[in-house]
Amino acid sequence: KQGGIAALDLATGEKRWSRNIPTLVHSSPAYAKRRGLVVVGSTEGVVYAFDAKSGEPQWTYKTDGAVRAGFSIDEERGFVCFGSEDKHIYVLDTRDGARVHAIETLEPVYSTPFARDGKLYCGLLDKRIIRIDLTSGAVEWVFWTSSRVFSMPMIADDRLYAGGNDGRLYELDPETGRETGFFQATERIVNAIAYNPRTKRFFVPTYANELYCLKRDDSAEHD
Repeated sequence: KQGGIAALDLATGEKRWSRNIPTLVHSSPAYAKRRGLVVVGSTEGVVYAFDAKSGEPQWTYKTDGAVRAGFSIDEERGFVCFGSEDKHIYVLDTRDGARVHAIETLEPVYSTPFARDGKLYCGLLDKRIIRIDLTSGAVEWVFWTSSRVFSMPMIADDRLYAGGNDGRLYELDPETGRETGFFQATERIVNAIAYNPRTKRFFVPTYANELYCLKRDDSAEHD
């Protein structure tokens, strides 16, 4: 009935510290290395930041909806990025939790965003995949899918990939948002996909307890 966060010693499994949180915690914690912070969300809409070594509270930020998904850290700018069920994507300063940007969406956000090279990519329950400029907070492009997007986007070999509730793995040009390819599975793709850069294989889990191993067909035309 109560949430919390704990830090464990990787070598021994011994608990180093733990902190209680008044409501349930569904999101995975994220580590901001330059600041030495761990951040985590809660169903009351509060994001908590703790010192990673000691567990001492550093700051909190309150949204108007549950924060259930994970976080993306932009180490270069010192930003932490996440979505809330109050229909916003937030960008905060890791130093003090001050709000840098709040980008409004059409529906609640239940996807972990992906930050790279000053850009933030996010799948949305309003059926869009979007790219946000982290400096200005402006939405630079929008790609409409045919279903809600829960899965976290990722970039592999200069292409953006994200799964949808329509069972489709979308491949987009990260600069333009143009679709360059896809794979159609039999069920929803709601979790993050994995990529092995050495073998160039994608691993895609679906809601039907299937796991696909895919290789991009570079010989095909991707219009």
